[in-house]
Amino acid sequence: MKKLITLLTFLCAASAQAAVVTSGPVELGNIQIIDDANPRVYLGGVTLDGTALGCDNNIPVILLNTSRGALMYETLLSAKKAGQKVNLVASKCWDIYSTPIVYSIYTH
Repeated sequence: MKKLITLLTFLCAASAQAAVVTSGPVELGNIQIIDDANPRVYLGGVTLDGTALGCDNNIPVILLNTSRGALMYETLLSAKKAGQKVNLVASKCWDIYSTPIVYSIYTH
């Protein structure tokens, strides 16, 4: 029983400490929109530590078929036009192309 409790405690602690990666304040490079079966925006010139999330790639992606994808894309365009830096945050990989999915954008 003691071993089971120790194992459960370890698993809970590991899941509570999920990886989150951030770009820090960066200038946006190329913004590429792909409109196929999986509409998305790639953010060239910006990298996130995909290996920390278990991804094979480091180029961040915004999925446009999510509830907030279009709003995040508009935020990026506004920041680029204004010359603002952004900070991108991801916590998981996109299973189709194994690249970090942006879930939060800070403008500076």
